[in-house]
Amino acid sequence: MSKYDEFLDEVRRTRSERTYANYKDALRCFPEGTKEEVLEYIERTDIAGSTKKLRLTILRQALLYIGGMTQDIMRLIRGYKPNEAVQPCPTDADIEILWSNLRSHRDKAIVALMAYNGLRLSEVANLTLDDLGENTLKLRDTKGKRDAVIPLVHPRVKAELAAYLKERFSDSPAIFIGVRGDALKSGGIKTMVRKEFADNGMEFHCHSLRRYFANTLMKAGTPLEKLCKCMRHSSVTTTMKYLNIDTTDVKKALEAVI
Repeated sequence: MSKYDEFLDEVRRTRSERTYANYKDALRCFPEGTKEEVLEYIERTDIAGSTKKLRLTILRQALLYIGGMTQDIMRLIRGYKPNEAVQPCPTDADIEILWSNLRSHRDKAIVALMAYNGLRLSEVANLTLDDLGENTLKLRDTKGKRDAVIPLVHPRVKAELAAYLKERFSDSPAIFIGVRGDALKSGGIKTMVRKEFADNGMEFHCHSLRRYFANTLMKAGTPLEKLCKCMRHSSVTTTMKYLNIDTTDVKKALEAVI
């Protein structure tokens, strides 16, 4: 019998079976929930930092629930900072290859909104015809629960949206629709983008296009504060995580003070 059974029963009652299975698997790493187990787990090198952080968070929830949390363990969990691997970013050449092989105005409009306006997957899927203004787009219920109105400036965005809307026939209020005329869901957009990249020999996804947007602005000399606003982040710290600063950029920065 596990010391976490009562906590896991509550998770099973209130969460999905998948969540329950993930929680149960995470807590197997800490059978007794001791400081020594936490220290040993943190020092392991065969587990990704993001996985460690998630499992430690689950342990914290479990120990708080059963009354087994100590100050030492709480300090260790709160103090753990995983090394975050730099996520790859598509190059201009990668985007051009992808663009040249996209087969429809709809798919080009979706990719353009992500790559040249930095829209998130959910934001694209939630767009309705009412959100489209004259060279503007209203984003509703975005991450952070803040509505936003963004300008449509890039010629590819404007051209492909116009071409797609001209051929679009559906009673659905959604801007982007599937082959049956109903709203194109996040899953369909995600699959399309990943497949298009894969068909061109690349392992990128929807969020890679948002990363490309951020890095394009950075390379154009956009100040960090303005870049943060373009990304619709509440903190420049979050924006910084998107920037792939290579050795050439570092070299130029260092040469500027010589």
